[in-house]
Amino acid sequence: MISKEFLALFDNMKEKSGKIMRANEYRKSVRKYTQDGEKHIKNFTKY
Repeated sequence: MISKEFLALFDNMKEKSGKIMRANEYRKSVRKYTQDGEKHIKNFTKY
């Protein structure tokens, strides 16, 4: 069986990588925003 400590660590890692992924997505959408504003606004309202 997997230890609780490992699961906690894994959850922590997932949360951190999730934040990084969201930050990257945000940067991508900001980049798109500078290219075409309308699409960005439509995409951003999904979140």
